[in-house]
Amino acid sequence: METPREPLTSLPPDLMERGTLAGLFVDRRSAEAAIVDLDANGFNLDTLGVALAERQEQRELINATGTQTVEEAAEGGSGVLGTIVNLVSPREPALADKLVELLTGMGIPEAEARHFEQGVARGSTLVTVQALGVRVTDALAILNRHGADVGFAVSPEAFLPSSSNPPDSTGLDLAGG
Repeated sequence: METPREPLTSLPPDLMERGTLAGLFVDRRSAEAAIVDLDANGFNLDTLGVALAERQEQRELINATGTQTVEEAAEGGSGVLGTIVNLVSPREPALADKLVELLTGMGIPEAEARHFEQGVARGSTLVTVQALGVRVTDALAILNRHGADVGFAVSPEAFLPSSSNPPDSTGLDLAGG
């Protein structure tokens, strides 16, 4: 059993530079709602990826939302690597490591990538979203609103203006202030 993570009152310092956020959802309906919300808030469906352990469920989610697999998102939408569903079998750790490799290649720290791989293997739905700058906090707020486990605990205070949230190159406070 995992130790509960203490909610962060500020965002991880490297979050703005990652380029990709990920969220695990315990049910497909919540993942679908988050995808619809991301799309409605200007996140292009080509920048979203999904991964499920069940091939049929993954196909249904992709068809219902117009998204793609995490590999396709990692490859810029090319789909060269095929479907991620074959990569998360707990019986074959080398294949499960492929998801970790994909996620770390997208800028997600290895510890979080392993957390996401384990969640997918347990039956959760993984949604990835490419976001930079101020869009990172937008995407994170949407994922949190729909109950995503984003790999680190976030408290509502993390979205409030604070001196610990540095401005990006535009001079805007990334915490929303």
